[in-house]
Amino acid sequence: MVGKVQLSFDQRQGLHALQQIERFTARTDRRLVSRQRLHSPADGVSDYFIAEQLGETVGILKARQNEIEQGIEALDTTVGGIASLQEYLRLAKGFAADALITLRAASAGTVADELKQGTDAFLNTFNNLILAAEDTEYLELNLLTSTEQRLLVRYSEDREQLLRVPGRSLFTITTDFETGGIFSVNGVRTGADAEVFSLTGNRLVLSNFLNVQPYPDPLNPGATLDFSFNGFSSLLQYEALGGRAEAFFEAITENIDRATDRLEVHEQYFASNLTILRTREAFTIVFSGKLEAGRQALTRVDVNEEAVTLSLLQTRNALAVSSLALLDERHGQLLRLLQ
Repeated sequence: MVGKVQLSFDQRQGLHALQQIERFTARTDRRLVSRQRLHSPADGVSDYFIAEQLGETVGILKARQNEIEQGIEALDTTVGGIASLQEYLRLAKGFAADALITLRAASAGTVADELKQGTDAFLNTFNNLILAAEDTEYLELNLLTSTEQRLLVRYSEDREQLLRVPGRSLFTITTDFETGGIFSVNGVRTGADAEVFSLTGNRLVLSNFLNVQPYPDPLNPGATLDFSFNGFSSLLQYEALGGRAEAFFEAITENIDRATDRLEVHEQYFASNLTILRTREAFTIVFSGKLEAGRQALTRVDVNEEAVTLSLLQTRNALAVSSLALLDERHGQLLRLLQ
């Protein structure tokens, strides 16, 4: 039977001191390896929980920053798409101007063919305009073809703070100036769900494309003209009616200019929201950086200080072991004397 080991008071004190030194040494090693001062509430209750709260807030802001970045990409795509549509409208206006020049300059035998070529180019421009708008999407979000789609961006630590950017419907007859089609005008529409324009063979079908407002007849004061677009060959028709081709051309270009103006309104709207998100992104980066710096100030270790502490603990550990060895030797000598 093994008897109990009896320790003197000095030995118990020495063992307790050695255990404390081992705990402090392990903590110092952990700090040096991780470069972090706080690993549990035992390392400092107040600082630990403040650092945890700061870290949680920084994590939320990082997530919001990711959402903001995605929102910026979506709006940047939309603004870029509108720029492409504006370029197509400029091309269409140029083709209309070329058609009028052709009418004035070409010989009777070739004018019809040249006007047909101009019409094909004009129609193709609008066809590509439609396709460009339909292709202007980011992660299946298209803000140019439907008011049903919208961009939602959480930009704040508060989950309720949202930037809402509703889409536009550029090719519908919606009469709302802010969200409606680029050729729509308030009060001039029939068929609530009809598209503003479509391409049918050689014919550009535009709901009220030319007749969104009365056009004065230059040869008949007080009267108005009711134009119908069926290609640039219509220039010949209206020129035959007393030289009204110029008025027909102006009707086309005025409608294109109106569409360009409407696109500029939409562009300004999306660009302003893009600016909001970019400003918020910059703020989030700076603010989260300051919070992270504060957290690091609480948790970061001074490597040199911890290295000195480790050296001192190792020295104390060696002294404690030596002290226990001396106590053990003294007790052995005393036992031999008593024997």
